[in-house]
Amino acid sequence: LFEKAVLWLHDAIEHGKTVLENVAMYELHMDIEAALLHTGEAITIGTQILEMLGIPLVAEPPGELNLDELFHLPAMTDPAALAALPILSKCVPAAYQLDTNLLNSVVYTMVKTSRTCGNDPHSAFAYVMYGLLLSSSPETLELGYRFGELGVNLLQQFNSKALECRV
Repeated sequence: LFEKAVLWLHDAIEHGKTVLENVAMYELHMDIEAALLHTGEAITIGTQILEMLGIPLVAEPPGELNLDELFHLPAMTDPAALAALPILSKCVPAAYQLDTNLLNSVVYTMVKTSRTCGNDPHSAFAYVMYGLLLSSSPETLELGYRFGELGVNLLQQFNSKALECRV
């Protein structure tokens, strides 16, 4: 059944005119691969669509960030960024299972995209995940907690019920 669904998705993607038109199909393909426990394939699909959107994974942490400025960023309007954040969010569980460095890159990319393009409900998840990464060290534990709070507060601002359980 999943194999047929993937074939139908490939057909639908071939008929799409733009990358943005096909994003939902790629997301569904990622969901199918994740359901089949093909985490590597899910990540591959995610990174390919991110490249097509012009948002490659970054390997370096975002540097010093002002939490108040992040909270008050304007709403994200860039179509590629709006498409990229849900894909990056879908990459998090697979990256967590596969490779810590990959997880870091996914989270750094989410934070960088939000910082440069504005906030979106998925930015709340990005900040919480960044806080989780920071919390792995005693030196940055407090800052990690503050990023978690930022994510929760931002989610309340967007009133996004769909992401509540993730944040």
